[in-house]
Amino acid sequence: MYRKLRLLTLIILLSHGLSYWVTFLVPNGVAETINAVPGRIESLAALLASFAFTMLGFLAAVLALFGIMSGSSLLARYKKHGHLATLLLVIGVTMVELVLTFASSISLYFLPLTDSYARFLAWLITTNFVMLLLSTLPVVM
Repeated sequence: MYRKLRLLTLIILLSHGLSYWVTFLVPNGVAETINAVPGRIESLAALLASFAFTMLGFLAAVLALFGIMSGSSLLARYKKHGHLATLLLVIGVTMVELVLTFASSISLYFLPLTDSYARFLAWLITTNFVMLLLSTLPVVM
């Protein structure tokens, strides 16, 4: 169990750490630029919400694929080496992060966009992409 937690911790720290560097690409004053154009904040919120909800559906399809492949050699290898639980935990963490992305995007309708919030959203979306790759590539490959 300790080995699985170490692997999960390593995966999460690496993905979130790498995604943190994207926040340095967001320029100062980006919130003022986005807020100045009417309708742009609503478009950004809708885009982020639809991305998060679509990817949640995609992960649900991946979990359904697990059910179909229950007798496959791929899952047997993951079970044998003890990586299946770690993979399912990574998928669970990814789903939680997608729900956080959805909630953060909906909050754009109620809260003003600031530079720090724009950086947080950039980090969150990048982390979502990395975690989606980490959670689905082992299933597809």
